[in-house]
Amino acid sequence: MSNPTLKAKYWWWVFATNIAIVIGFFLGLFSSLPAINSSLSAISGFWGGALGGLCVGIAQKLVLPHQLSAKWILATTFGFSIGCGIGSLILVMTSNGIISSIFGLVSGIISLSFAQARTMKWQKNKTLKWLIANSIGVTVGAGIGVLACIIAGVIAGQIVRGGLETLGTILLAATVAGSLVMGLTYGGITGLFLIKLLPNLQNMGVDSENL
Repeated sequence: MSNPTLKAKYWWWVFATNIAIVIGFFLGLFSSLPAINSSLSAISGFWGGALGGLCVGIAQKLVLPHQLSAKWILATTFGFSIGCGIGSLILVMTSNGIISSIFGLVSGIISLSFAQARTMKWQKNKTLKWLIANSIGVTVGAGIGVLACIIAGVIAGQIVRGGLETLGTILLAATVAGSLVMGLTYGGITGLFLIKLLPNLQNMGVDSENL
């Protein structure tokens, strides 16, 4: 990645995806809270995930306005919605966090990858590579994000000592740390794959019309 313009675009992709995931996570979380303990709890993940995907799709489109169409935003919204929705649905049905997380991740990765690839009109080879990119980005990002969440929670608990009144601060610190690390990992991995899948990005420093 010797092209300075390409390098800048890559880091803008990572930054935008990272911030969008953090914002989208909180928007999705707060929008789903009213549905807890109601008849809508089983499907609250669908609209919560859609809000998160909408934020990510818009952010990525802003970074690559000429390479990504507006349909990319819809595809990203759809993928996040399916993943979070199925995850929350299975959680309500089984009360098993591990099973619901696995099904949510798998369904989200598949739907997100194929929906985005379809908007780019990629053939099977590139679609498969993008599926691998999302698989690695989401699973590694989620794993490291959970670890960061736990570490941040422990550190915050040591710094902010007290009773239940400090619980909100600890949870906030853990959530922000986890989502930031996940967004950084996911954005970094998918950005590297995207450079290979979009050859015109390699010429961005030469052809000013691509900027």
